[in-house]
Amino acid sequence: MTILLVPLTTSGTELRITSGFSPGKGAINNILTAIDSAHETIDVAAYSFTSKEIALALERARERGVRVRVMADAKDNGGRYSAVTWLQHKGIPVKLNGQYAIQHNKFMVVDSITTQTGSFNYTSSAVKRNAENTIVIWNEPSTARAYQREFERLWEESN
Repeated sequence: MTILLVPLTTSGTELRITSGFSPGKGAINNILTAIDSAHETIDVAAYSFTSKEIALALERARERGVRVRVMADAKDNGGRYSAVTWLQHKGIPVKLNGQYAIQHNKFMVVDSITTQTGSFNYTSSAVKRNAENTIVIWNEPSTARAYQREFERLWEESN
């Protein structure tokens, strides 16, 4: 049984950490809660990204005025069925990184204060078939800054 602890508030100032596991909905619900909490920005670093649920949540965030950017591995996300391709067609800035054997990061930085990370690939297999995990570190800007610096570095070297 997976228990998902949801923060008392997603816009408060207290540090909270939530986790989720798959198979099952714990891991993806942790990610969706982080996306839905965004007010200003979401930057996503992904290895494999085929999750329709996550792509739709990012599109909804953009529609409510959140600036969304996605950087993903070039070899795993260029196809027509990739969520990255779909997001690009929806007007979300996307870059593909081919600088490494694999760009294997899986993290999001939300509003410069919240960080989501873990082994969870943004795929339906991660929800249904794989044993994966997510952690969200809420309201902790120093961790978010470290991940934001890495996102910006990867973004700049990507196409």
